[in-house]
Amino acid sequence: MMQGLDIVDKFIKERFTKLNNANMHGLQSMHRPLVRVSSAASSVACPVGKVVIIALGNSSELERTSCVDCRAGSYYNRDSQTCETCQEGSFQNRTGQLSCEPCPAGKWSVGGHAKNFTECIVICEPGEYTMHRGESGIINCLMCPIGTYQPKYRAKKCEPCPSGKTTAQKASTSINDCV
Repeated sequence: MMQGLDIVDKFIKERFTKLNNANMHGLQSMHRPLVRVSSAASSVACPVGKVVIIALGNSSELERTSCVDCRAGSYYNRDSQTCETCQEGSFQNRTGQLSCEPCPAGKWSVGGHAKNFTECIVICEPGEYTMHRGESGIINCLMCPIGTYQPKYRAKKCEPCPSGKTTAQKASTSINDCV
């Protein structure tokens, strides 16, 4: 098995040497070294849950390999070369990943950095807000009470009417409902 990995490593080094040489002949303005990102199951062995980063410097440098451990709720961004939190509407329950997973249809994660699909909640309509009920994990969409409104989807709270104004009914969707 080790022979197979040696062959793959040799192939990768030859390919990236060619890329690095191309960099030396006309792409000098690049500020960052060339970077190859792969999963932990590739030719360079990292522990499970880590992303392999191979950076190639100038011709006098050898390639540098490191294993990056982006925690659950985040992913390795190839452009910024850092771990970044998952965006709203997505989650990542494993460490060392290159992307986040979208929430199931009709659900959304609020605030980003969701670590599990269970953090993807039902999308509440305008006039509603999301209520997370403690340890039970029960999530409901509740109607905005009288005196409040919410014009947006996926809200965590309702907006109060201006001072001295109220709404005629629950689940108001516009400040214009405040009279």
